[in-house]
Amino acid sequence: MELKQHLETVKTAFRALTFRSTREELIGLDYRHLIVGLVATWLVGMGRHWDVADATLVQASGLVSIAFVVGLAAVVWIIAGPFGPANWSYQRVLTFLTLAAPPAAVYAIPVERLFAPETAQHLNLAFVVFVSLWRLSLLLFFLTRLGRLPLARAVVATLLPVSIAVAALTALRLEDATFRAMAGLTGEQPLTSAFAATAWAASRGFSLLLLPLMACYLWWNRRSSVRLQSPTP
Repeated sequence: MELKQHLETVKTAFRALTFRSTREELIGLDYRHLIVGLVATWLVGMGRHWDVADATLVQASGLVSIAFVVGLAAVVWIIAGPFGPANWSYQRVLTFLTLAAPPAAVYAIPVERLFAPETAQHLNLAFVVFVSLWRLSLLLFFLTRLGRLPLARAVVATLLPVSIAVAALTALRLEDATFRAMAGLTGEQPLTSAFAATAWAASRGFSLLLLPLMACYLWWNRRSSVRLQSPTP
């Protein structure tokens, strides 16, 4: 019976990863699914740095990925909360985000050892786009399936944390270091892919442009909600 329960937990985790979870399954996410998700997050975190020569012990241990997903879950939980998603809890958000970790396993592919620097940077950028789109789509699915949010609200709640993160990195002048890490660059290794640099600049500009637009949407949505809740004279 215990083996059957473990297999059912893994099956539910896989269904969540492939956009097939029912609302009842998402509501029922518990500590067993969280353990599966944390193990997956830990493994892909280690895989991301296994071939990085100058990786620190903390990076190689995968603990950074676990700390990141714990913090990201808090940000998503706080930001999406005012939109009024149903059955909203930090535990469910954290569990679901950890279950979204497996696509990042592609980062473990040692493209720097297999291809020329420019090709490796193209591939790393493709990996970043692939993983980001999959995870953002999963979060959108989570907000609409579990939270029952209208699509417009769910899209804003999905993109707002990303835009805030990009704006914060830009304000702290950490965007270059972040991009170099995503491109698989170490030390003073030069950026040889003009396409990768252009794509990063475009995505950063798009994220920063979205931030005020989403702020306007939040303001408008808040005003509409207050107007609807006001008693009719």
